[in-house]
Amino acid sequence: MNQTEQAAIDRARARRACELCGKPNTDYLEAAHALSKGMGSAHEINHDYNLLAFCRDCHQAQHTEGVTGILQRLIAKRECRPVEVIRECVRKLRNA
Repeated sequence: MNQTEQAAIDRARARRACELCGKPNTDYLEAAHALSKGMGSAHEINHDYNLLAFCRDCHQAQHTEGVTGILQRLIAKRECRPVEVIRECVRKLRNA
């Protein structure tokens, strides 16, 4: 993982509240990936357009419920971009 990717993860974890349920960050937020390439950091797309800050409960729910579309809409809202722009950017990152 390069410094740019680590910085994106650090920015996600530094947010003040879970981006899904709104629970305040009183302990630790996890960096959740909207689109995952596979298990392990070497395979993840660590970019602001693909990361959200989730509490542990919401991060677990993401993995069990598979909510990539919802997560991409949340990222689009946070970044003030159309969801299509986020999806296209992530597609390009995924194929890089």
